[in-house]
Amino acid sequence: LGGWTFVTRVSLATLQATGMGFFGLYGSTAALATTLTLATVVNCIGIGFQRGTHTRWQIVHNDASGAPTLINASSAFALAADAVVTLIIAAAPNAGSVWVRIIDESTGTVFERELTTDLPAATQFLSPRLYMNNGATAAAVAFDCSGVYVETDF
Repeated sequence: LGGWTFVTRVSLATLQATGMGFFGLYGSTAALATTLTLATVVNCIGIGFQRGTHTRWQIVHNDASGAPTLINASSAFALAADAVVTLIIAAAPNAGSVWVRIIDESTGTVFERELTTDLPAATQFLSPRLYMNNGATAAAVAFDCSGVYVETDF
């Protein structure tokens, strides 16, 4: 509604065969379920993956219901341990769209999209979320984050 920019830089350290991840903005401040799957995230904009289904980063966006819209990033954005990606999500004040940009910090490759549908309501508060789980695999998952930056236009 008022315009904002969100930036984070993450690196996947330990992945499991059935785990998932979501990094971005989420419309809840409650703890995310340990059994959360990418297909069930709502009120969100970010990037993510569901292991066993995705081999590349997905741009993820969803309003308050239904399955999220997933946009497969290019082959340059394969899910790989120790690859560093920067995520930038931005919306101009009162805009009808949101821009998402992913940057591979080792190669400089950029993938970006303007999102105009399946977005949280303009009045929905979105909070930063960096999240991974291990799915049905009983083993640890881990990621590194080198910063989270949020700015509003007011």
